[in-house]
Amino acid sequence: TGSEEVNAQLENESIRVDCREGIIRFIAASTEVVKVFNAQGITLFEGEAQQGENSIRINAASQGLLLVQIGNKAFKVLAK
Repeated sequence: TGSEEVNAQLENESIRVDCREGIIRFIAASTEVVKVFNAQGITLFEGEAQQGENSIRINAASQGLLLVQIGNKAFKVLAK
């Protein structure tokens, strides 16, 4: 079916995480636990991402290097 094709495409694609204007954006292949940490290891966000496009607004004071954990994968982003 169409939804199975989309799921297969998402699972085969690498996740791209982007941070612009205080918003972290990414596409999740499935429902995943998401955590955002600052460079000191302090948790800034913890929640659940839904399959498809997701966005997380971060505090303007949280500038610099951030670690975004989506399921069992981690990504570094630079928040300006």
